[in-house]
Amino acid sequence: MNVGLFIGRFQPFHKGHASVIEYALKQCDKLIILIGSPKQYGKEYNPFTLDQRKKMIKLALPKKVLEKCEITEVIDYGNNKKWVNAVEKNKFNTVFTNNPHVEKCLKKHEIRNIPITVHCNATEVRRKMYLDQNWKECVPTKVMEYLEKINAQKTMKKIINN
Repeated sequence: MNVGLFIGRFQPFHKGHASVIEYALKQCDKLIILIGSPKQYGKEYNPFTLDQRKKMIKLALPKKVLEKCEITEVIDYGNNKKWVNAVEKNKFNTVFTNNPHVEKCLKKHEIRNIPITVHCNATEVRRKMYLDQNWKECVPTKVMEYLEKINAQKTMKKIINN
C-alpha cells in the first residue's frame, strides 16, 4: 500500500490545501494529513486551535476523500532530529511538499513536489481577513461558513491589534 504524507499548519485550511490532497490521493492509496504546530494558537501566524483546524479539514473534504485520509498532528520540537523522529512514527512512503525545509528533513523518503494549480495561501487569507478584503474566495464554502460562525475575521483583527 502506498501511503502519502502531507504536512501543513492549515491556518486556515484553503482551496490550495484541498487541491494538494486531491493530487496526492491520485498517487497513493492513503494520505496522512499531518497538522504542524498543534499547540500554537491565538497568534497572528497561528490563529486557530488544533480542533478548529481538524474541523475545517473535515468540513472541506468529501466523505469518500476523508475515508482515505488520517488526520493527526506533530508538535514543534525546535529540533529537526526530534521532529523527524516524531513525523516518522507515521508509516508513509511518499512526502507531498513544496517546502524546502520539509524536503531536507525527510530526504530519505520519496519527495513529490506539488504542482500549484490553486493560487491561495494561508498567510494571504489571514492578511485579507484582517484588511477586510475578499478572503472567502480562497477557502472551501463549508470552511468559509465555519470561519464566519466562529467569528474568525473578528478574532484575527483582535489578535493583530493586541
